[in-house]
Amino acid sequence: LQIRAKDPIVPIILLSGTVGEEMAVSLLRAGANDFILKANLKKVIIAIERVLSESRLKREKLRFQKELVEKNLILDTVFDSFENMVFLKDEEGRYLKVNKPFCNFFELREEEVIGKLENNVFPSSISELAEENDELVMFTGKKVSYEVDHVNSEGRRIVVEVIKTPLMDGNKVVGIVGECRNFTKQRLLIESKEKAQLILMQAEKLTGSGSFEYDAEQDILNCSANFKRMTNLKIDGNSISLRKFALLIKKEDRGFFIKGLNEAIDTKTEYYMQHRFEKNDVNGHFKVLFKPDHKDSKGNKFYGTIMDVTAEHENHIY
Repeated sequence: LQIRAKDPIVPIILLSGTVGEEMAVSLLRAGANDFILKANLKKVIIAIERVLSESRLKREKLRFQKELVEKNLILDTVFDSFENMVFLKDEEGRYLKVNKPFCNFFELREEEVIGKLENNVFPSSISELAEENDELVMFTGKKVSYEVDHVNSEGRRIVVEVIKTPLMDGNKVVGIVGECRNFTKQRLLIESKEKAQLILMQAEKLTGSGSFEYDAEQDILNCSANFKRMTNLKIDGNSISLRKFALLIKKEDRGFFIKGLNEAIDTKTEYYMQHRFEKNDVNGHFKVLFKPDHKDSKGNKFYGTIMDVTAEHENHIY
């Protein structure tokens, strides 16, 4: 018993010629691996080989279990250190692991998720899209990202961005590592901006104008789609420099335009003037309004519009 208490795995074989059967059974229950009578010494070698083999297997099992516990502890720590929701799935789409932010966000207990498929945990509005993207990751072995847009039990709209990455064993996909984040605020901001852009575009078409925003610190002028259309500006994206803006003005007016604009930037005041445009086959008269953005604490932001007054100018002349 003292030996077994110090080492639960060390092989113990009892060899005796006097111990009775009842005592032998008692010793085996106490932790001995085998009991051999002196009359059967030929069995000793076989018994030693067997108990040594069993001992090696037990030690390997204990070492594996210890490593597994340590790895799981590390994995638990890593998973719970993420602010975003993180999960791990097997190749059949069952949840193997989820972190605390995942459970907190979806108001689920870990045992309600582990070992379950998507449709056992979430409604069809979420699970069908998730299963579709799981299949895509498993089939292609490539990362995918998508958004889940749904209404929760409280009637609030929730948008979750999901990124799924294949878990590889050599060339084989054996699972999926996923990350989610609450994308509701960002999605609402994007939609609000898109709606504002649409309203601005319609307003510009009705008024025959184009708008822009200028950052004096970076010398970047972001112009609207109608600004580009009106000036026939051939660029990728929506950004030009102030110098490129000035080159849209007819050469005879350009010096006056640059001087007035620089003064407005230096003094943080408004600039309003009519100029002739002549660029990329565009010829006409435009009113230019350039104003400082007083909400900008550094005073580097300006915004403005150009308005086509060619017809008005021609009618005035004739």
